[in-house]
Amino acid sequence: MIKSTLIKGTFILTLAGFLTRILGFFYKIYLSNILGSENLGIYQLIFPIYSLFFTFYAGGIQTAISKLVAEHPGKKILTKGVSLSLLLAFLCSALLYTNSEFFANVIIKEPRCEHSLKLLALVFPFCSVTSCINGFYYGLKKTSVPAITQLLEQIGRIVFSYLIILLYLPNAKNLSCEFAVLAMVVGEAVSALYNLCSLVLHKTEKVKSSIQNEHLYKKILLFALPLTATHLIVSILHSVESILIPNMLKISGLTAKEALCIYGVLTGMSMSLLMFPSTITNSLSVLLLPSISEAKASKQHKYIKSITENTIKYSLLIGLFCTFVFLLFGDELGYLFFHNELSGRFLRNLSWLCPLLYVGTTLSSILNGIGNISTTFITTVAGLSLRVILLVILIPNRGIMGYFIALLISQFVLTLLNFYYVKKSLYFTFDSYNWLVKPIFFLTFWGFFILKIWQFFHTHISLSSLILLGICCILYLGLYGISLKLQKIL
Repeated sequence: MIKSTLIKGTFILTLAGFLTRILGFFYKIYLSNILGSENLGIYQLIFPIYSLFFTFYAGGIQTAISKLVAEHPGKKILTKGVSLSLLLAFLCSALLYTNSEFFANVIIKEPRCEHSLKLLALVFPFCSVTSCINGFYYGLKKTSVPAITQLLEQIGRIVFSYLIILLYLPNAKNLSCEFAVLAMVVGEAVSALYNLCSLVLHKTEKVKSSIQNEHLYKKILLFALPLTATHLIVSILHSVESILIPNMLKISGLTAKEALCIYGVLTGMSMSLLMFPSTITNSLSVLLLPSISEAKASKQHKYIKSITENTIKYSLLIGLFCTFVFLLFGDELGYLFFHNELSGRFLRNLSWLCPLLYVGTTLSSILNGIGNISTTFITTVAGLSLRVILLVILIPNRGIMGYFIALLISQFVLTLLNFYYVKKSLYFTFDSYNWLVKPIFFLTFWGFFILKIWQFFHTHISLSSLILLGICCILYLGLYGISLKLQKIL
């Protein structure tokens, strides 16, 4: 039963995630054309602050609601969680709004972010409501509401941006990034409203909770506090990393404008492409935690071991395929979608991260699901601390290439640490020959074949590059899948 709901839930979230990513991806292209790479870089600078505050008012509470609802279904946990999260969200909004100048000048070191940060403060209460209700539905493994929420948030953001740009035509090129931040607020407001309506219109099954009402806050806080502390430190380290990159690039010899342009291309373009396929593994990871928590509560140890092996295997197979696709076609993808050669070059350099990122996300969810929250905290802080140190050492001497090296080394260490602790806790089997050696061989063999097809048709036949690239990727995936199936890996 748990397995079927996990598969169904993952499919729904993945489908919605792909649609959301597609919409978001083309929205990023739209923004890059309107804002330009420098303004896109300024826009991207506000997201570390967004993540930092989100972690404080919602990150740990959402996960706590998901875990507790999986073990004790009922709306009482949600009610307490929302009230707690909303209180923190309003406090965060007030703090950021009244101190936006300090955050822009001292923390981000980019004065042009001040007005964007004021607008960003308005989004926190909406995000609070949305994340708590999503956590409630994740706990019940009813993913249709969170899936629709993702889509509505993205649609609301895109429609509002489009209307603003229409109003400003023909001077839309002069728009600053504030309009994009305001679109975020509108999108989050739409998704929060939908989530609230879903609770009223869609009745959940009434199950008597075994937790006493007066103990709910305590239960939520006991799980949320260490998780929030973990996420908070991680967010701080991520924020330090994001702020360091443009500043270290300046030290390497670039001007402030060049540094922001590279940062905008890296985070707004290349990373968008890199993370696009992670929708599958992200959806799986969201549902892994409550599923493993439920299985652990009912002492289904064989199921936990089985699902751990399968999720790691499939995350690795997907990650390896994405690495080879980006290695083969990174330059073409960057130019086709963003008309920017630099984004394609960055994408090829980042492609090695795919297996580490996708497997790493899965391993973290497994550790949290079996209750090893302190372990994920230690490993994540260790990995990100190493990254920050490497950024300071490498970027001033090697420029943006130093960032790629730092990212690869730190992510490898983080994934290796998480893998060690999952292996130590669950004693699962890792079949390196079938999960690594054979897939890499198949991807290399078929990769040469697909590359020759691309080169021949691209040179001799008048066909849209995007259509040809899509055909090549689908053929590559099909040949890879058939090879794995014949070897009984799938």
